[in-house]
Amino acid sequence: MVKRGEKAKGIIMLLMASVFWGSSFAVVKDSLDYVTPMWQLFFRLFVAVAVMAVIFQGKIRKLTKKQIVFGIKAGTAITLALCFQNEGCNLTTAGKSSFLTCCYVAFVPVLALVWKRIKNPLQKYAAAVICIAGIGFITLEQGLTINFGDILTLICAVFYAVHIIVVEDTPEEMSAVMVQFLQMTTACVMSLAAAFVLEPLPEIGEMGNRAWFSIVYCGIFEVMIGFLLQIEGQVRTSATLTMTL
Repeated sequence: MVKRGEKAKGIIMLLMASVFWGSSFAVVKDSLDYVTPMWQLFFRLFVAVAVMAVIFQGKIRKLTKKQIVFGIKAGTAITLALCFQNEGCNLTTAGKSSFLTCCYVAFVPVLALVWKRIKNPLQKYAAAVICIAGIGFITLEQGLTINFGDILTLICAVFYAVHIIVVEDTPEEMSAVMVQFLQMTTACVMSLAAAFVLEPLPEIGEMGNRAWFSIVYCGIFEVMIGFLLQIEGQVRTSATLTMTL
């Protein structure tokens, strides 16, 4: 059972992660004017992995096969979420992208019930619905109309929910840093492969300082710090609380 003090720390971490993620939507949308979605995703993931490799090199040298397999599983889920999010964000507004991504709060309890046979109290399902409604009132400015970008972003929300459920089963011997490094390394490799297959090579020299600022900002704050805080916070709380915050 998680101690009250640890749970409080977890809640603070999850709130901080939400702040970093929320601040990134407009930045990501802006950078997509200069670089295609998959290459933008690869660049910001590469920044996150490179910085983590330097800062946490002592913690990621000795990894077991079990840890690597778990990291790849979590990384696959987060890769699919980020890929659909980037492609969707390129085709819709930052506000709608933010709202639709946060719909994962409704998918987590449903997937937990179907996938892991976890039955949540009715209040938690009601809280998810209320949370989505509140996010909608805050972020939507021109009414909710569905286009292809919106559909891609909803798919992204499903994979975010999958990722939250996967992280819930983090092995006790794995630190948040290990999980984060392995999942982001997996996402970096997968996004690079997708970029090569789906998009032309980027014109690096023509991207400009604004695009690189967006990539570095998202790589460090949204990807590296945001998801690290999510894992640290979820370990101290629960998947249900993670989805709500």
